[in-house]
Amino acid sequence: MISLRMAFLSSLSCGLASLLAATAALADGPKRTYDAYGYNPPSTTSGANYDWSGVYLGAHLEHGRSSWDGTLDTLTGTVEYPSFSTNGWMFGGHVGYQHQWGPVVLGAEFGYSPLKSSKSFDSVQTAGLALGMRANDLYTYTGKLGYAHDRFLGYIRGGWATTNIGASTDGLLVASSSTRANGWVAGIGLDYAVTQRVILGAEYNNIRFNSHDYSFTDGTTTANTTASGLDIQSVKLRLDFKFN
Repeated sequence: MISLRMAFLSSLSCGLASLLAATAALADGPKRTYDAYGYNPPSTTSGANYDWSGVYLGAHLEHGRSSWDGTLDTLTGTVEYPSFSTNGWMFGGHVGYQHQWGPVVLGAEFGYSPLKSSKSFDSVQTAGLALGMRANDLYTYTGKLGYAHDRFLGYIRGGWATTNIGASTDGLLVASSSTRANGWVAGIGLDYAVTQRVILGAEYNNIRFNSHDYSFTDGTTTANTTASGLDIQSVKLRLDFKFN
């Protein structure tokens, strides 16, 4: 009788020990196994975050609104102040480099858009005289400061912008002139890395150019005009290919 009781207690102790060992194994999590051929089963933990560092080349589709402010003086004693705006689509390209330190991303970018913005204004003070303004070929050189969260990158950008601005008169006086105008660009954007190479993005930019004076005369009619401000507001969709 005593021997049976001792055997029962021994079996119970072994069962409890086995149960405790199994519980401890579950608490430690599943163990990874390795076979004789060097195969390692894939880890169940998430991989490293996306790396935004590298050179990238891309194209963009952009919708912009150009607003003009200026003056027109035909020496009649009254100065006119024309103001008008245009809307249009642009397709351009860009290239840049950026580097990531932790969540912080710094970069620089060059962009080009074949801007074609033009508008005319009929003088009220001088009948038969029309003033035209135009801008074409937009270049931007910007820096970028961003914050990355895995495949998402939010950023601000700013820098230098330049375009060719021209003025012309028609009708009573036919003349034209153009010059390279400089200004600044500031914007904000959000990128998403679809794959290791392909990045989609959306961006908003505000671009402002300095004023320029033009003077036209044929000896009889004189027109002094100032393109006092060209302001461009644009929304851009981007497709980038990153090389690293």
